[in-house]
Amino acid sequence: MSTASIQYVSSLFQSFKEIEPDGYRSILRFVEDHSTDISMLPVQEYFALQYAYAAALFETGGYQRVVALSDELLELSIVHSLQEVDGEDAYRALLYRRASSLLHLMRYDECIYVCDQLLRLHPTFTAAGILYEKALYQRPNALITRGRALSVVLFLLAASLIAFEVLVAEYFFGDRLDPYLGYVRNGSLFLGWSLLLFGDIAHRGFAWWRVRLRKVRYAARRHVRKD
Repeated sequence: MSTASIQYVSSLFQSFKEIEPDGYRSILRFVEDHSTDISMLPVQEYFALQYAYAAALFETGGYQRVVALSDELLELSIVHSLQEVDGEDAYRALLYRRASSLLHLMRYDECIYVCDQLLRLHPTFTAAGILYEKALYQRPNALITRGRALSVVLFLLAASLIAFEVLVAEYFFGDRLDPYLGYVRNGSLFLGWSLLLFGDIAHRGFAWWRVRLRKVRYAARRHVRKD
């Protein structure tokens, strides 16, 4: 590469650094307008620029592109020992943005896997634990789905019984069926609400407990290694 080319590449990176860190739209435009020249940057400058680009994509909702770009950046971070960008733990931030993007894309199993990696490396990383819980809770669960479906059936049964009481039983049977219909109606409502609330609480509790166990286990392992 000629001296003129080196000068240009260096000035390109300097121009990029003049953009405000929270100027996400400006960062996106800059990277997309200079994609060819950016590919010629030295690896550290290239990494820093693409790292900022990934952050801008994340903040503007480009989750699919964040997931794709984070693969390359994570590999660069490992191969070239690029640990920090502007004082931020680059590897941790990349993993977190990747996990969060996967959650937005409803790729729950992949999100859970990345969150688990994050907690292995940083057991006290609170944001990763919260994200882990969300992924576990939002991931489709056959048992919870069946419970919710059954609760809906029970609510519909209660509504049908109310309609039957008002439109049919009152005119043809008087008060003779009221106690029996009342027991069934109230029982259906109670059971439906119980299934719905208990299932949700149990599901959230499982997610919370699983993440807490992971954090304690990984923290203990790191403590043993240090000793």
